[in-house]
Amino acid sequence: GAALLAALEREALAMGYRALWLETRRVNERALRFYRRHGYSEIPRYGAYVDRPDAVCLGKPLRAPVATASSPLHQESPWN
Repeated sequence: GAALLAALEREALAMGYRALWLETRRVNERALRFYRRHGYSEIPRYGAYVDRPDAVCLGKPLRAPVATASSPLHQESPWN
């Protein structure tokens, strides 16, 4: 799950997105822990979820990674 989420975030950033939003159900504690552990925080409910008290909307601003001398940036496809 973490690798897939990280790949999604990288792709969204490359496409010009500045944030990701998502929704899960309040009873899905495992998903809530997962997303929070990966930097997502609760945001106001939006769209079809506004009137859904069982919905939890989460968001995360996307930032480009910073290269360092010990970890230069490079994009490698997992399909190479």
